[in-house]
Amino acid sequence: MDIIIINSDNYLSLDTLTLTSIKIDRITMTSEMIDTFLSKPLSSLSKLDCRYTSISNIPELPKLTTLNCCNCSNLTNIPLLYTLTGLDCSGCNNITSIPILPNLLSLDCGGCTKLIDIPVLPKLTNLSCYDCSNLISIPLLDTLTDLNCSYCDKITSIPILTNLTTLRCIGCDNINNIPLLYSLTSLDCRNCNKLTTIPTLNTLTLLSCSKCINIEVIPLLYNLNYLYCSECDKLTSIPILPNLLTLECNNCYKLTSIPDLKSLTSLTCSGCYKLSNIPVLPSLDVLNCTYCFSIRDIPDLPCLTVLFCDGCDNLTSISPLLLLTYLSCSNCINLINIPILPSLITLYFSSCDNLNKHTVPLKFLGLKNLTSVIICEAIEYNKLNVEYIQNCLNTNTKFTDDKRELLENIVNNNLLVKSAYK
Repeated sequence: MDIIIINSDNYLSLDTLTLTSIKIDRITMTSEMIDTFLSKPLSSLSKLDCRYTSISNIPELPKLTTLNCCNCSNLTNIPLLYTLTGLDCSGCNNITSIPILPNLLSLDCGGCTKLIDIPVLPKLTNLSCYDCSNLISIPLLDTLTDLNCSYCDKITSIPILTNLTTLRCIGCDNINNIPLLYSLTSLDCRNCNKLTTIPTLNTLTLLSCSKCINIEVIPLLYNLNYLYCSECDKLTSIPILPNLLTLECNNCYKLTSIPDLKSLTSLTCSGCYKLSNIPVLPSLDVLNCTYCFSIRDIPDLPCLTVLFCDGCDNLTSISPLLLLTYLSCSNCINLINIPILPSLITLYFSSCDNLNKHTVPLKFLGLKNLTSVIICEAIEYNKLNVEYIQNCLNTNTKFTDDKRELLENIVNNNLLVKSAYK
């Protein structure tokens, strides 16, 4: 139970103490008041939360296991607390060192800009030292499983951490190599400009290497489920990754093809100018290939439900996609036809200059699932197939009330529709 009113006589036996924004007798505690209070022998205290306070000193608390002192800008050091298992001193920008805490399991020292090194902590499993701009190295920590050293500009290498499963080193501009970490399952190395290769790690299930501008090759990673490699300027190909579920490779300007990925369910390849075709991917559910200027057709993708293909200048045809519920195909200037899509719920299109603008929306009106046909610009319909609409209204086709009212109004008044956009 957190204590937030501390003028009790029995405070010396507290187990948990929260000093954040504490007021005593309606007076906010000053740094001197906090330091004086903590100078008492709080021998039973196991949890101390003094984040965002003006505290300048942490006393030696013999039973303390958890300390949260994040963003305490007056704090200059952490005492040697033998029982401590969890320490959050992130944002303490005047701390220069961390003592050897023999039982520490979790350390968050992110944003400690004066911190130069971290000692060997024999039981540490989680280390978050992001944005420590003066930190020069990561120690060899055999028990470490999770490491976040993102935006540590002076770190040049990652040591071989035999039990590491998760590594985030985003924006570490001076790292040019990731070692063989045989337990690693998740690697996020976005914006590592000097990184040239990704190691072959068959344990890896997630790889995010977007904006690694010098990576040319993705290795064959048999167990990879998620790959995010957008804006890798030198990447020319992606290997066959047999267990891949999600691929995001936006703006990879040299990428020419997508391999046959049998397990893939989501593909985002927007802005891949040289990508000329999408293979038949039997499990694909979502496809975003907007502004892929070289793609000419969308193949038969039997499981596809969502398709974004806006701005595909050379796209001429879309296969009948039986399960498609959402289609956005604006600015496809060479698209000449949209097939009947029996499961379609929403259709967005505009600036498709070669489509028959008088009949394309109308042929979808009889589809029982369709709730919206949105033309995102004012297009004048000089001829409306009123008879076709009337036939739709006379059948048992179900329309939403607002759509039926619109269609009846068109039939009864022979209206010209300038835009179906609301």
